[in-house]
Amino acid sequence: MSDNDHLDSLCAVITERRPLVLLLGQDAWSDKNYTDPILVSALKRSDRYEPNIVANGFTSLLKTSLLNENFYDWLAEMYDRRPESEWMEIVSALPLNAVFTTSIDPSLPRAFRRYGRNVEIVLSKDDNPSAPRDRQNLHLTYLFGKAGEANQNEAPPRNTQQLLTRSAIHSASLLTRIVETTTPIGILLIDGLTPKRDWLSVDALGGVLSAFSCQQVFWFGLHGYEICEEYPLIKELSAPGGPIVFIRERLATALQTLELAHRINLSSSRKYYNTENTVTIGEHLLELSPAMRLKTSTAASIIDDTWLSPLQTLGQDATYLEFQRFHGHVEDVRRLVNGVRRGFAIKRSFEEALQLQVKKALKNIGRINDPILIHGQSGSGKSLALTRLAYEIRSTKEYPVLLSIRASRLPAVDELDEFCQRSEELGASATLIICDANLPNSRYRELLRGFLSRGRKVVIVGSTYRVVDIHNDVKNNVYNPNLLEAPAELDTKEMDQLTELLCRFAGIKFNVTESKYLLSAIYRMLPNVRPGLAFGLAREARATEESLRERGSIKTTSLDYSVNHFGQALIDAGLVTPKKLLEARIDEFLGSMTDAASRAIDYVMVSGKLDCPIPVNLLMRAVGGSNNFTDISCLFSGIDLFRWSENNDNDIYIHPRLQIEAELLSARRLGTPQAEAEIVVQLIGYANPGEYGKSERRFVLDLVHKLGPDGPYGKRYASSYLNIARALTNMRIRRGVMDPSLMLQEATLRRRALKDGITMSDIDPALVLEEALESVELALDEFGDQRGPGIRYLCTNLKVERAAIYGFRAVQCLLDGSQLAEVWQFYEAARESSRTAVYSADTYFAIDISVWVPNDLLDKKSWETTKHAELVADILDGLDRVDMAQLDPDQREQYERRRVKVAKTLQNHKLKRDALQALQNLGSKAGIFLAAREIAGSLFGNNSPKSLDIEKASQVVSFMNEYKSEISKDARCLNYLLRALWCVSTKSYLFGTERSPLPSDSHDLHALLEIVEMLRDIEGTLGDPRMQYLQAVLHWRLLHEKIARDIWGELSQDTEYSDPRRIIRHHLWTEDTGTPRMFHGRIVDENSGRGRVKVRVEEIRQEIYLMQRDFPNIEMRKNADIPNGFYIAFNFIGPIAEPLNRTGGAR
Repeated sequence: MSDNDHLDSLCAVITERRPLVLLLGQDAWSDKNYTDPILVSALKRSDRYEPNIVANGFTSLLKTSLLNENFYDWLAEMYDRRPESEWMEIVSALPLNAVFTTSIDPSLPRAFRRYGRNVEIVLSKDDNPSAPRDRQNLHLTYLFGKAGEANQNEAPPRNTQQLLTRSAIHSASLLTRIVETTTPIGILLIDGLTPKRDWLSVDALGGVLSAFSCQQVFWFGLHGYEICEEYPLIKELSAPGGPIVFIRERLATALQTLELAHRINLSSSRKYYNTENTVTIGEHLLELSPAMRLKTSTAASIIDDTWLSPLQTLGQDATYLEFQRFHGHVEDVRRLVNGVRRGFAIKRSFEEALQLQVKKALKNIGRINDPILIHGQSGSGKSLALTRLAYEIRSTKEYPVLLSIRASRLPAVDELDEFCQRSEELGASATLIICDANLPNSRYRELLRGFLSRGRKVVIVGSTYRVVDIHNDVKNNVYNPNLLEAPAELDTKEMDQLTELLCRFAGIKFNVTESKYLLSAIYRMLPNVRPGLAFGLAREARATEESLRERGSIKTTSLDYSVNHFGQALIDAGLVTPKKLLEARIDEFLGSMTDAASRAIDYVMVSGKLDCPIPVNLLMRAVGGSNNFTDISCLFSGIDLFRWSENNDNDIYIHPRLQIEAELLSARRLGTPQAEAEIVVQLIGYANPGEYGKSERRFVLDLVHKLGPDGPYGKRYASSYLNIARALTNMRIRRGVMDPSLMLQEATLRRRALKDGITMSDIDPALVLEEALESVELALDEFGDQRGPGIRYLCTNLKVERAAIYGFRAVQCLLDGSQLAEVWQFYEAARESSRTAVYSADTYFAIDISVWVPNDLLDKKSWETTKHAELVADILDGLDRVDMAQLDPDQREQYERRRVKVAKTLQNHKLKRDALQALQNLGSKAGIFLAAREIAGSLFGNNSPKSLDIEKASQVVSFMNEYKSEISKDARCLNYLLRALWCVSTKSYLFGTERSPLPSDSHDLHALLEIVEMLRDIEGTLGDPRMQYLQAVLHWRLLHEKIARDIWGELSQDTEYSDPRRIIRHHLWTEDTGTPRMFHGRIVDENSGRGRVKVRVEEIRQEIYLMQRDFPNIEMRKNADIPNGFYIAFNFIGPIAEPLNRTGGAR
């Protein structure tokens, strides 16, 4: 009989979903032929390694003498870097009810947190799970503590005496829970537990196992006779009729054998988790399918109805322990929410404004198209505020909420789109997405644009580190209601709350007014939470550098920082290591370094200062190869300056332990920005972005960006931009790698070197700009014809950069006294380049170039009348092309500043009426454009035009039609004529408001279509997407259905994920009176489950889409009529049925 013949009861337990519990020993990562490398490293680290002692397993790690107090912190890092074993993937697929372990590996929760399953850890006897057998919320019990924990009751023992204490107080109590958790109908699996090699004694284990029934314990990986000879109790328990069954194979091997024999199906077990929950939305229930739940949960937690259920009552001791854990490092998001519900955190004053702004955005979906952000220093309560916001919004059961707390990345649109769509189909007016990722505002905007381009109704709330005060220019009186600060200082009300909180839950009577900073108060009062808070402090500690530098003896020219109140409070509290102590350790360490290791420090620290971990392959190449690895490895056993990490692609990176250490070391060893930039130039020289996956390419791009003017240090490295740019060019030529992103940086840094850098007499600006232009042209030649949104975006930015180069060259030539013909040649090149990119770029920069270049040329020189008119016309046309709805608050502010400056220039250089008349007589396109604008002004507005405005627009149409042949190739004139004719035909401004009327007169439709198609011929595929939309709409109104469908198909694809205007219903089919025309029709296809159906319109015999959310009371079945009729609206995707009772700005 084979071992597997004894496993019938195990198969039955798995199939019947009876309780299944795992006890995982410390020997799980070892076998007879393989020793756990973590054990070997730990013995060597503690100076206890001997070849023969490894056979004793983890018992050889503890002696009477104490391990170093930081030993388990180091060991936790080692565990985190260890790749997951294949056997763990198999074991974790079991439908386990609980896991107990003698291991101290902190990465175990990550291994079991899969298939939509949450993991909650239990570290001491005082942790009492409310549902200890919950498969969905798996409890992982560490019998001997977890590496990296600071609380003595939760940390592993450091010597044999502490092991005995831990075993008596905590391990024994936790071990007895195995019996109750398994129940009489379940099975206990033991794997990786070898007597004498494990901290768990056989006597303690045997006493617990004796409480089990016949063949209820399966002990894998052992020959029974070996242990039975030495331990009579185990021999008795494994005798026939006893509870223990020994299996020679390891658990993973046995499971594979059973699955291959079709006796169990682990894949079906994976589908078990998270299938029973629902989300209430008003009067409807959203049922979460396993597939949707799994997909969504990879990026964010779904706040389902179970999160709103009443909390379990805790005793006084349990409440205190839960309070301490809450303010430590809580991995489980639900536990964080429950802590907020229990009142474990004060409600800060800024939270009221945050909740009001979020509720306003939810009720006015579609009108507020910016993310809502809270910014502040680490430890100021941002995460807790977002957690409270998620619960309080969700508790109304009106809006679905997705919560991503303390995340390292933003969710992708595809990960959350299905959940949002299903919520909308059930009547949700919006989905609230909360992302606590501490990322820049631009990243949240990109995420929001992605959702808007799919037509999703979402409000995004995020966190970011404190925005520097220079961004809030008091002189400009700029206030952004979607950017709220979480201040480090506590106000009076908050201090009173914190005093009461500490007294109530921690039994501490402390006057918080003595320490008005939230972080330092909690830090001092609750010592056990320090490891968690210290992690968040790492980046914020940079603000203390100036004070730390004053305590040292070395003066540097590093970037000047000012110390804020929060940083000073940390120094006064003694919570920041003084620089002198750090430098003393560095001095001691550097004396024994070889050149290779010394260079490694510079490479890692300069990169780390910029928060750019360096790929290990690049570092090894830069220091001379693997022969020097011994020198480099001493960093880990000496000062421990470096850390290793791994991304999802298994790329290994090296970075400094703390960013502040990287900054101090860089300033000490290098001293100047130029020396730091030279280190970057060397790294670029060694980089090979064409090898080792994408890690080196990403590293170089990130490094160069952060050194540039848009990086965290502003223009600090401006004097080295040219050297960095030329290093990128040399890398491209030497490696033979053509990368459009890197080539864009080659050009941009060269131009910014002349704009921002220190003047260098031996540098020819014309040569530098020619080099920049060459990089851009090479990239466009190579990639300009390729398709895809990513490459199109890059090519657009390359064209914008080309326009900036030409524009900069034109202005420089003018200032240098060059011939005006040469200046004009560069200007025309800049104008042409900006026009090819202005509508496809996702930034305001392309528009800005088309305005500031002619403005500077006009302001700095008197031009002859024709050129003067061209410059004025280009300025006005550039301003006319701005769609204010597309600009974010920062861009709108920049636009308004530019507009004020331009208005002053135009006023100072206004053309006289006789000059305009002379230009018209000459057939000057610019003269015709300016003369037309003199008649009617801008022809823009959000309100309906007055009768006088319409009359002026009519005069413009008559005037410009006199010059029809002259203006047929001029986009400025055609755009203006289009706006004038539209105003006359519809009595409304073009794109002034949503759901505006369309022309009804056939002659006007043909005339407008002619103008639009002339514009499309001039501007090509990179023109204004609104013109492409108008072309489709006008063809549709003229019943050219196939042509319109083809145009809409291309436009929909080109604007997906990039243009929020895509789903706005810009126009309605209207009667001659301007009122919407009513249509009738029937459904011609089955409901596909996508929330829309096709309707054939009787009056025009064409098909349009009808959205289920717009007509909630209509039965969506084939051949059903649409009662009472509908209107027809249009957006970038095509024609769409519009309900008769539509109100407000809904889309």
